[in-house]
Amino acid sequence: MKCIRGYCFVCAILLAAQTPPAQAPANSPPQSAPLKVTTRLVEVNVLVHDHHGNPIGDLTKDDFEITDEGKPQSISVFTVDRMSGNGTTAQGGTKSPIIPANVVTNRPNTIATGPTSVTVLLLDLYNTKITDQMATRKQIVKFLRQIRPEDRVAVYLLKGTGFSIVHDFTNNSETLLAALAKVLPGFSSQLDASEFDAANTGNDDVDTVIDTSNTVTANFFLRVRALNTCLAFKALATHLAGVPGRKNVVWLSGGFPIAFGFGDPQDSADQALLGGRGAAADRELFADYIEDASRAMNTANVAVYPVDARGLLGLPFVDASKQIKVNPRTHQIPNNLMHVDQRNMDTMNYIADLTGGKAFYNTNDIEGAIRKAIDDSQVTYTLGYYVPDENWDNKFHKIKVKVKRSGVSVRTKKGYFAQEANGLTPTKLDETLRDAIWSPLDSTMIGLTARIDPSPALPNASRIVFAVDPNDLQFKQREDGRYAASMDVVFVQETKRGKRLTNEKKTISMAATPEQYAAMRQRGLEAGKDLAIGAETEAIRVVVLDRGTGQTGSVTIPVTAANKSGAKVAPSGTN
Repeated sequence: MKCIRGYCFVCAILLAAQTPPAQAPANSPPQSAPLKVTTRLVEVNVLVHDHHGNPIGDLTKDDFEITDEGKPQSISVFTVDRMSGNGTTAQGGTKSPIIPANVVTNRPNTIATGPTSVTVLLLDLYNTKITDQMATRKQIVKFLRQIRPEDRVAVYLLKGTGFSIVHDFTNNSETLLAALAKVLPGFSSQLDASEFDAANTGNDDVDTVIDTSNTVTANFFLRVRALNTCLAFKALATHLAGVPGRKNVVWLSGGFPIAFGFGDPQDSADQALLGGRGAAADRELFADYIEDASRAMNTANVAVYPVDARGLLGLPFVDASKQIKVNPRTHQIPNNLMHVDQRNMDTMNYIADLTGGKAFYNTNDIEGAIRKAIDDSQVTYTLGYYVPDENWDNKFHKIKVKVKRSGVSVRTKKGYFAQEANGLTPTKLDETLRDAIWSPLDSTMIGLTARIDPSPALPNASRIVFAVDPNDLQFKQREDGRYAASMDVVFVQETKRGKRLTNEKKTISMAATPEQYAAMRQRGLEAGKDLAIGAETEAIRVVVLDRGTGQTGSVTIPVTAANKSGAKVAPSGTN
C-alpha cells in the first residue's frame, strides 16, 4: 500500500509488483509484443415504438442489428433505460456481476436512480414572431410548473448571434421560472424582412416590380436565417458534446423553409406575377446546411424535437391581417393562399428525422408537445460497438439499426464523425475535464465503480474508494517494455441541487511491466482518497480523465449522515 497526500493506492499495478499473478489472463498479449488498445467506443441511443406509438421495452441484445457503413457490427455494450413511475430510472442489459448495495457504478448493468437523458428547451427568438414567442412562453411556464423529479431541463435562447444559456440543467422549477422571467421577447429584423405581403397599389405593373424587389430581399434574409440557425445548431452540438447519454433539444420555433425561390412552385400563374421567374431556376435548397448541422448533432448524440411555435395554422386567405390580391388573369385567389404553407414543417420533419427526434406542429398544446418530446425516450436502448483504429478515418459514418420484430418503428441518429481528437493540449484537456465536472449526467466512456468507507487514517473523515476499468484507458508500451498511462481524478462535493462546493484534483501516472499490466487487466485498478465531507454535501462525484485520449468517466455517490460523520460502518469489501 502506498499513500501520497491522502491518496491511498491499492492498485493492481502495485499489487502485481509484490505478487506476480499465478496465471496471465487468456486474452492478454504476449509480453514481448506491444498492445494495441482500442478505445473507440461508438454508442447509439435507439427508440423503438409499436404502431400505436407506445415504447417497446422487452427487446434484448439479440433483437438488434447495427451496421456501420453497411458493415455489421458486434454489439459490445447493451443497456435498457426505462423511466419508472416514481421518477427513477431502471437500467438493465447483459447479465453482470452482483454489485454490493453500497457501491455505485456508471456502467448501467445495475439499478440506479437518476436521469439518463437531459433536455434543452431552445426558445427561438430568431425565427419566431413576437406574438408566437409570448404564446410559447406561457406554455413553457405551464410546463416548468409541473416539472418532474426525473427531469433534467435547461432553457437556452436562439438569437441571430447564436445561442445563449438562460439556465443550465436542473429539476428545480423555481430557479428555471425565475431565470425565464428575466427573458424579454426579441424582435427579429431578419425574420420581418424575409416575409412580406403582395403589393396592392392598383397598378399591376407597379405591383409586379415591388413584389419582385421584395422577393429578392426576402430570399436574401431567408438564406441568412437558415445559415445562422444551422451554425447555431452546430455550436449547440459542440457545447452539449461533453454531456454523456442522450440529449434532447426541444426547438420551439416558427422555423424556416427548407427551400426558397421566386414564386410559388405550385402555382405557375402566381410566378408570372413575380416577373415570370421559374422556381426551378431560382430555387435554393438548404438540405446541405441542415445535414451538416445534423451530423454535428449526431456526433454529439443530440436528438432534435422541433415544436412549431405558430400553433394551429389556418388557411392564409382567412387571415384578416393579409392583403388578398386576386390574380388578374384567372380572377381567383392565388393558390398559395388556399393551403397551409408546409415548407417550415418540412424543415422540422427533416431535422427530426436526421437526428432521431420527432416534430410537433399544427397544435396549440405546446406544453403537451414538450412533455411528449421528453417522454419519447421513456424507454431507451443504448447499443455500443468498438471501431478499430484503422477505421477511425476522420469521415462521417452512416449507421443503421434494425430490430428483428415486425410492426415496429426504430428511431436513432443517422451516423457519427470518426474524428480524431485534435490537439490534446493541456488547455484542451482541462476544458474536457471541466465539461465532465459541469455535466449533469455521469460519463460512461471510462467504467467506474465507487463507494464511501470510513477513513482508517483520519478521524471524522471518509475514504472515497473508486475502481477504474483499465481496459478503458489508453496504455502505450514504451521502449523499455512498460505500459504507460496517465489520468486525472477529481473529487467533487455537491449539494442536492447540484451546486459544487469543493473539488480536489490529482494526476496519476502509471508505468507497468508486462506482468503487472496483465494482472491489472485481470484484477482492475482501485484507489482511494480521504475526504472530510462537508455538512451541506449530498453527493460526491468522482471524475476521471484519460490524458491519452481525452475520454472521461464519472460516477456520483450519494452521501449519508454516517458518511459525513466518518462513522465506522460494516466493511464493504473490495471490487
